[in-house]
Amino acid sequence: IVGYKLNNFTAWWLKKHLKIKYVNLCNILLDTEVIPEFLQKNFTAKNIAPTAFKLLENTEFKESQVQQYKKALDLLKPDNK
Repeated sequence: IVGYKLNNFTAWWLKKHLKIKYVNLCNILLDTEVIPEFLQKNFTAKNIAPTAFKLLENTEFKESQVQQYKKALDLLKPDNK
């Protein structure tokens, strides 16, 4: 789980000038939300708790996240040609 809360002006400026869907490198590399992101107003305990419990209790969800994370790390490895 990733959470970020920035100064409102900074968040507005970044959103306006950076055209990215995700902030977590794994999510950016795979172009999908592997690591749940909670940004700005969504970064609250009420929002994060269900996902945290799901990661702790749901083995399939956790394992899927681990496998996708490994896939993202593989993209960062240099070619071994």
